[in-house]
Amino acid sequence: MVVAAASSAHAAAKSCDFEFTPYQGPPTVLPAAAEVHADGWAQCDVTPDEHILTLSLEYKEGGKWVTANSNTDATLPPAPPNRYSYPTVKAACYAGTWRMAVSVTGKIGGNPFVFSDYSATRDIPTSDCPARF
Repeated sequence: MVVAAASSAHAAAKSCDFEFTPYQGPPTVLPAAAEVHADGWAQCDVTPDEHILTLSLEYKEGGKWVTANSNTDATLPPAPPNRYSYPTVKAACYAGTWRMAVSVTGKIGGNPFVFSDYSATRDIPTSDCPARF
């Protein structure tokens, strides 16, 4: 997925990519550890001036998404074939619907950009993790 496209004629049409891992999948559930994990990586064809990424774990409560935990990282992603894998975001596991979320703000060639996306959802049964309430 394209994260940012710089408007400069000198920049590549596609500048940065972000992928949730597993590929666009839902969050990883570790019932034995009673944890839910969010993971993802980024790479940029054109090195951004600034790249601030927040990776989050969210659960659905009363029809709204609530952030269980998040991590913000200002590391500049490398060019392909390399990529920067963000530190795993962990949260206590509870039964319910979960997803990963990403938001990025930054600048490429002095041009600001913003990006956000969500992973597929995962329904965690009480057989894997306890009920929240």
